[in-house]
Parts: sequence; C-alpha cells; structure tokens
Amino acid sequence: MRDIESELKSAKETVAKATEKVAELESLLSKKDDGTRAVVVCTTKGGVFFGYAKDTTGDSIFLKNARNAYYWKCTGGVLELGNKGPQPGSKIGERADITLNGISAVIECTEKAVSAWEMAKWG
Repeated sequence: MRDIESELKSAKETVAKATEKVAELESLLSKKDDGTRAVVVCTTKGGVFFGYAKDTTGDSIFLKNARNAYYWKCTGGVLELGNKGPQPGSKIGERADITLNGISAVIECTEKAVSAWEMAKWG
C-alpha cells in the first residue's frame, strides 16, 4: 500500500531544498565586484529599504536595485531584516534605483538575508 504521507513529506523536503538552492544561486548572481554591498537602510522618516550601496557614509545613500519593506513580519525587529531578510507575510515593493536622505541606520546583510530579499515577491 502506498504511503501518501511519507511521499508528501519527501516532496516537501525536495521543494524546500530546491527553493534554498535557487535563493543561493540568485544571491551569487546578485553580487557584483564593483564595490557595492548589500545593506538595509532605515531613514528618519521611518522608511526601510534593501539595496546595494558603495558608500554608506553621510546623510544620503544611493541604493541600486532597492526594494522597500512597507510591512515586515518578524520576531527580531528591524535588525532581523539584515540577518534573515523578509519573512513570509512581509510586504516588499518593486525594485528601483533610489537616493535616500535622512539616514538613521545602515544594516549589513548576511547571505541568508540577501537571498530572502532577492526571492521576496512583490506585494
């Protein structure tokens, strides 16, 4: 007799591994040797943005391929966005190049966070 529960569990594990691998590869593709690094930037007006920056000093920061987090679901506060990235249930905007003013924080991103940001669906 066929063990459907076991097959389902195995299929879910396979999908999870494949999703993780896709995120890893997309993260590697997104890294550039042009001196940019992945950061989450918070503004004094409450904006929270992910993107790639060369210079993060000063009151203005230019982000390439930026995405804003207009709602994030997490248990570890805004710093979790730099450590783990946006979690399921977060609302992430489309990509754009942007200059941000009034910087209140710059959070360096881990590879795991970059993968999550790159994989995050719009909306």
